[in-house]
Amino acid sequence: MPALTLRDLERDGLLVHPTVPPQVEHEAAEIARDLLASTRQLSGWAERHHAAMAAARAAYHARNGAGQDPAPTTGPDISRARPAM
Repeated sequence: MPALTLRDLERDGLLVHPTVPPQVEHEAAEIARDLLASTRQLSGWAERHHAAMAAARAAYHARNGAGQDPAPTTGPDISRARPAM
């Protein structure tokens, strides 16, 4: 299973083999390092705004009654959608 995952990451351009023939050593490709930088930025944003979001959620529950958040909608009504041609 790990070999399949590594091949999938290589196929998607997220992993490169630094040696030929391929060995068990791998390193992240440039696009994977770019993705990591973006992920770290998003994580930092979430950490910085966690308290404000928790306060907004508490205020929402105070205005609308305590309890769980409303159930998500199931999406648009597609019962009248035309079939694909």
